[in-house]
Amino acid sequence: KALKKKFGIHKRDADVRSLLLNPARSGNPPPVFAAEFVRELQSTLTEKLSMYLVLSANYKALAFLAAPKTSARRVEWSITTDPAASAGAESEAFSGRLRTTHKRDTWVMLDTLFDPYFVELGMVRRELGAVFYQQRRAAVSVTLVLPKVHDDGLVAEFRPKQPAESIVAHYEAGRRDQIMILQGDVVPQPGGAVEIRAADGRPCLRAKRNRDGRWAFSYSYPLSPFQAFNFM
Repeated sequence: KALKKKFGIHKRDADVRSLLLNPARSGNPPPVFAAEFVRELQSTLTEKLSMYLVLSANYKALAFLAAPKTSARRVEWSITTDPAASAGAESEAFSGRLRTTHKRDTWVMLDTLFDPYFVELGMVRRELGAVFYQQRRAAVSVTLVLPKVHDDGLVAEFRPKQPAESIVAHYEAGRRDQIMILQGDVVPQPGGAVEIRAADGRPCLRAKRNRDGRWAFSYSYPLSPFQAFNFM
């Protein structure tokens, strides 16, 4: 009920999980939503990432959890909405993935755990965005590439059956008809800050790192909570 009220969902049978994947509400100006990002070191010396939606001054709701999977070729994070699933239990909750490309300076957001181009079973996964990083002296320059949100509210879909159809390939080839580009800077040290801006210069993600290592951040259209979490 609190989630529906906060995010303007009025249908009784609406799946509130959809608000985690869909773009935040638009408007003039668009509403801004508060969240918290937490990085914890586990007893196995692995990290766990969490995102909480701030629904009121006294209430935070868990949105996502992520655990790492690293190989010689790439780094990836398995993402879920269910704490039991993050601990290895079976779950019907949403599961996604954030993984690097072979260049390791680009991350791709995915809506399932299927392997790439999993065409033979009819399970072509959806790409929900990509993040490009470029290291500078005191900060990191960031470009977020998102599926385009059209004027009627529909979102472009990227379900690539071959590499040339991917969202990264669209961006690198200069094809802009189905993508949106956000840009910004990250200052990672304690007390650092993040600001990601839309094409018109409007901030759509702002974050500040607290002394305890937690990030307090806010996001707005066209970002979804899932995309904001993957970026953080």
